[in-house]
Amino acid sequence: MDNLITPGIIVAAIVLDWVFGEPKRYHPLVWFGGVTDRIEQVCERPEFKSTSPFARGFYCWLILVLPPTVATWLLLSWLPTPAQWILECLIVYFSIGWKSMQEHAYVVHRHLEAKELDMARESVSRIVSRKTDELDEREIAKGAVEAVIENGSDCVISPIFWYLLLGAPGALMFRLANTLDAMWGNKTDRYIEFGRASARIDDILNWIPARLTAIGYAICGRFASAWWCMNNQKAESEGPNAGLVMAAGGGALEIKLGGPAIYHGKLDVRPVLGIGREVEGRDILRSIQLLWRTIGFLLLILAIAYALWYWADILI
Repeated sequence: MDNLITPGIIVAAIVLDWVFGEPKRYHPLVWFGGVTDRIEQVCERPEFKSTSPFARGFYCWLILVLPPTVATWLLLSWLPTPAQWILECLIVYFSIGWKSMQEHAYVVHRHLEAKELDMARESVSRIVSRKTDELDEREIAKGAVEAVIENGSDCVISPIFWYLLLGAPGALMFRLANTLDAMWGNKTDRYIEFGRASARIDDILNWIPARLTAIGYAICGRFASAWWCMNNQKAESEGPNAGLVMAAGGGALEIKLGGPAIYHGKLDVRPVLGIGREVEGRDILRSIQLLWRTIGFLLLILAIAYALWYWADILI
């Protein structure tokens, strides 16, 4: 029976996310963000200026990620078994942010359908880091599609992967590390060195999940074009993960993603990823459907693996 607990907790966490989404109040990551801002302010004090920005960023990462992870492991080892399952389910639930992303994407789509471009620009600004106040309809749709495709790994597959590998402490570690990358990993003058450690660690933690996500997109979409994009466009991307996932998603949907965009006041000449036609508003819904199919496919593979493991234990 213990072999079935892990997939059961994953399914329960996904159901919780689907039913409730992210908590509107008292979300743990809101508290974590406040602590992060405070730690960053302390590191800016004159007495710490002799340490390099990279080292300060790395020390801050250790201070913010390791204690909660270790504390979670200790708490789980102390709790009785039923309470362990409940806490694990809650941690995985808090580590997943899929419904929130999906709801934001739906709002962008509705505004585009109603030709409310100003509201669509405002809505898409909540899920992308690029400048949005001058985007046209196609660029708004592209931003929303890219957010859904890229966050398929960050918001769903990666937390589940690290839960499978290291249990609930692993899922928590990934979510905290990914949050720090979102806060500090941007390539601005302020964070180019301070956030480098957070960005690199996030790249490492996402390396395998990003490839699982890309393969899932290929299998659940247009396989031939997605596979071609994965193998011919991944070297053109700046990071080891996001470009691969984006190339696979664009190929699976047979649309073009990437291209120039303004981030933090600077023009970023990004490569074109994917293949086929330009993005349209309806592709927002197609990207959501692609990710749902991918999640279902990977959960099916996981269920088969655990079923075989379960029956092997019985037969042995």
